[in-house]
Amino acid sequence: MATDTISLGFLRPNPMVLYNCVMLAIVRFICIEQPRRRKAERFERDEPILVHEGAEPRLVRMADISISGARFIDPAPPPIGASIKCNVYGQNVSATVVRRTRDGFGVRFEDAVATRINVVRAFYAGEYVRAFRSVRAAPVGKALLMRLFG
Repeated sequence: MATDTISLGFLRPNPMVLYNCVMLAIVRFICIEQPRRRKAERFERDEPILVHEGAEPRLVRMADISISGARFIDPAPPPIGASIKCNVYGQNVSATVVRRTRDGFGVRFEDAVATRINVVRAFYAGEYVRAFRSVRAAPVGKALLMRLFG
């Protein structure tokens, strides 16, 4: 009789195995990332930036910025495809105008290594990224539940 219990022991469900399977399923659903519309997160700004288009520098207002580009408010935006240089926190950054909006224009920063280094220096040395002071558990829990079941 003891051999029957030992040989059929694998058929009885182990509560820890079931618990681990449920936890792995939940974690799997939480880790599935939603598709992103942009390559990098944008941060809203409202500050003057010196822009060089051709030989004439001028001041425009920066509306938002990310590692990959920025949006400027300007009543006379340059044409799409124009190359400009921006001075962001003392870093000269080359960019290309990729879109015009009703109140300004958007640029994509150049992909060259030197430009990328200047953008990263300006972005992380400036006030664009702020450290988290605290995390509220309720909104995080709600977001996890919405991602899991929504």
